[in-house]
Amino acid sequence: MKLLLLITIAIASVLCSNEVLSGQARTQSPPTPFEDVGACPFEGCTYREWTAKETVAIRAARRTSELAFTVKAGEKVTALTGVVVTLRPGRVQFRERTTLRSASGSVQVVPGETLYLLTYQGEGFTKAWLRGQLLTDVDTSQFMNSVCDAQPSRCVGKVLEESRTEWWVQVRNRSGTVGWTREPEKFDGKDALSGLSSKSPPGAANDERAIKTLMAQTTEAFNSHDAKAWTRFCTPDARLVTVRGESMNGIAAIEKGLAAIFETRGSKARLETLDVAVRFLRPDVALAYVTNEMSGVTSPNGEQQPPHTELSVRVLVKDQGTWRITAFHNTIVQK
Repeated sequence: MKLLLLITIAIASVLCSNEVLSGQARTQSPPTPFEDVGACPFEGCTYREWTAKETVAIRAARRTSELAFTVKAGEKVTALTGVVVTLRPGRVQFRERTTLRSASGSVQVVPGETLYLLTYQGEGFTKAWLRGQLLTDVDTSQFMNSVCDAQPSRCVGKVLEESRTEWWVQVRNRSGTVGWTREPEKFDGKDALSGLSSKSPPGAANDERAIKTLMAQTTEAFNSHDAKAWTRFCTPDARLVTVRGESMNGIAAIEKGLAAIFETRGSKARLETLDVAVRFLRPDVALAYVTNEMSGVTSPNGEQQPPHTELSVRVLVKDQGTWRITAFHNTIVQK
């Protein structure tokens, strides 16, 4: 009897130990300071010829106060490269199970897990640290947007702490002397998207890709019959009009309306995207013309309807670096 008790205690101890180790693995934080060599931390950021807006003291090295040279207002330098140093990573804690999309692949996270935010890459994507691994191009749209700011409970995770970073840039003056500055805000010329000419359409740099990715995500949420997930891609004051003329104003009404559709005529509905065309009205406003084939819709008496083609026009705005749907109007394409 005593032997059995000892064995039981030993097994429980091992299981608890494994659970603790598993929890530690889930919450393992990145090494800090985290140095992202060569990073340029916003959409359109580029290393090229920069112009000083005011006097800037350029250091001989990052970790010294020794002066290399001084740049005066109006003087040009060549920005060679940079290092974004994360002094304190941001922290996102998830309240529900979800899938994170990144260039490294999709990752399933569970409630209670922590994602550590590192270098922001622009367009709502960031480098991040999860379970001891570095992820790139992590899509933050599920937990960093105006909806999450206004109603945190609607989002899969909550930002507990913002990251604290500093951006060092290596520059060279006209005499060939090289040095470092952590005051890039004192220079113009960093943003390749500023001052776009009429020959360069607004949003040309990855905005179209970001919008098409968003359209694919809305289709995925629809096919999962997840009304809440669909509204995460909207602004708080978004308006949606269905093919039947049903109008839903605000994300709460949209979620309720979509949920009702998924419980009735759309319980077996599925979309297949045939085409997405994007037109930019301004750098932060765009139209998306999305053609889908809808199948699986049922009539009130339960009969399945034949597939049909729909064309939705969606107005999108750039919200805190991320594209969001603010208006959606759907129609049936007449053949």
